[in-house]
Amino acid sequence: MKDSWISRAEDLISEARNLVEKGVYWLACFLSHQAVEFYLKGILADKLGFFPFTHDLVELLREIKGIGEEVPTRVFESAELLTPHYLTSRYPGKRAIEYDERRAKLCLMHAEAIVNWARKLTS
Repeated sequence: MKDSWISRAEDLISEARNLVEKGVYWLACFLSHQAVEFYLKGILADKLGFFPFTHDLVELLREIKGIGEEVPTRVFESAELLTPHYLTSRYPGKRAIEYDERRAKLCLMHAEAIVNWARKLTS
C-alpha cells in the first residue's frame, strides 16, 4: 500500500514543478500540498495500517511523531505554511491570496523540504 501512495506523491511533486514552469501557480500550490499529504499518509498506512482522514499536514506529522519518528521543527514549519493551500488554491475569491510565481515557488520549496525528509522514512 505504501508504494502506491509514495509513487503518486512523486508524480504529484513532479507535476507541481512542471506547473510552476508553465505558470499555473494555483495548481502548483495545490499539488505541492497533495504530494506531501500522500507521502505522509503513505508512511502512516505502512506503519499503522491506517491514517487520519484529514488534509492538515501538521496533524499528519503529529501522528508520525506519535509513532516514534523524529520530525524536525523545520518540517513542522513547512507543513504549517503549506496546509492552507489545500483549500485556498481551489476556491478563487475565498481568501485574498494571489497565486503568483513567488507563492508557487514558496509552496514547492516547502513541499520539497518535507518530501526530502519523508523519503528518508520510506527508504
